[in-house]
Amino acid sequence: MKKKQYFIFAWLIFVSCDRSIFPLETLLPFLDDKSPKVLFSTPYMGEKNLPQQQSVYVQFDQAMNINSCAQAFSISPQIIGFFELSDISLRFTPNNLLNFGSYSFNVTKNCESTNGTDLRDIHTVNFSVGDSNMAGSNPSIKSIFVYAGTPLECNNLAGQKKDIVAENLTNICVRYPHINPIEINFSKEMNRLQTESSIRINPAIPGEFQWSENDTRLVFHPDTKFQYGTRYSLTVSEFASSKSGVRISQSQTYSFLAGGIVGEYPFVQAVGVASQNCPDHYPGVGSTSGANWNANSCYWDNSLPILNPSNYTFRGGDDGSGGLNLSFACADQNTDNFKLIFSKYMEINTTLNAVRLRRLSPPTSIIQLSSWEWKDCQTFYPFGCRVLELRFAEQEASCNGSVFGNAVTLGDFNLQRSDNTPLGFPYYMISVDTSAEDSFGINLQTNFSFTMEAK
Repeated sequence: MKKKQYFIFAWLIFVSCDRSIFPLETLLPFLDDKSPKVLFSTPYMGEKNLPQQQSVYVQFDQAMNINSCAQAFSISPQIIGFFELSDISLRFTPNNLLNFGSYSFNVTKNCESTNGTDLRDIHTVNFSVGDSNMAGSNPSIKSIFVYAGTPLECNNLAGQKKDIVAENLTNICVRYPHINPIEINFSKEMNRLQTESSIRINPAIPGEFQWSENDTRLVFHPDTKFQYGTRYSLTVSEFASSKSGVRISQSQTYSFLAGGIVGEYPFVQAVGVASQNCPDHYPGVGSTSGANWNANSCYWDNSLPILNPSNYTFRGGDDGSGGLNLSFACADQNTDNFKLIFSKYMEINTTLNAVRLRRLSPPTSIIQLSSWEWKDCQTFYPFGCRVLELRFAEQEASCNGSVFGNAVTLGDFNLQRSDNTPLGFPYYMISVDTSAEDSFGINLQTNFSFTMEAK
């Protein structure tokens, strides 16, 4: 029996040395593993009740390409901080106090030794800061106040503070009377920096924060007014936290509508000239068959179809008697002062810049706007006017010869002579493009044009 046992033992030794059956190379990684490893780190896995000032330290068993290790390091939830690095260690220190709660950090295999060998294993540690008894209950949003009311109430400081947490508001003052602040009230004293960075308003609007009431009240002062008819959303994310580091329980979003629900788009309601009985207020009334410059109505209103240009005639104010540096034919005549009546109170600057007059019939001419006057205006917010009267000058008119009138001629306010022109000639077109907007910032939906004949 002993010989038999000895024979089997020898055979086993022989088999184990057979390279073709069990190559020794497969044992080398275990016999001579030079991959870098983490010797130790702090915090330890599962460590609890750590202070809010806690940093993270990792030490390796050999010299490392430490910058690669810093790039391979991550912590969740994400925290902004800085590294202290040496050949064999790194320390990550947060810029701010940690919030109470659970964290985890990782060092991946992208961390390399100085000879380019990857970290042998991913290093992961979970830990927690504080506990619920230290932290206290979650802070909450008690209310969010803004001013609401009609435009007249808002402009006269008669708007009321309303809570968008408690009700859906559709008549927020676009300004009160200048800028409408947003007041957020919390149940606890808040961490200013983290809370401010957690607030988002969409569409975005620039502004600044102001704290009061022992940091339980945060007021946002917009730099610009709200846009009428726009719904804004205000989000306070879960990263808003109290001074003790406790976050609100979840992200919260509220919304409000500025000004009110937008009705129809503004449009040109009527067209005429000042010499007609075309009113200086909204609405204007047009003629079903067209009109000349002495008519008892406007040319057209939006309830009527637009007819051929020859159905609408005006008389150029220049009578042909002018000359160089002479004031003859330069004084304003209202037979070519065009009048546009809009359906809404218009923003006067953008709308004026959207208006053009040009001669369609040859030869072409050079036309400039000499002066204008807005009428039918409202004196309270959002202001604006509905009637625009325009006075144009044409370089080819006789006033001051071949150039526009000047100080000597006391100006130039007329289009060239037209009482001697043939039938069906010349045509002029007045247009308003879509950059024209009402006092709430709502633009014309389509370009408007109206063509007339000079007679």
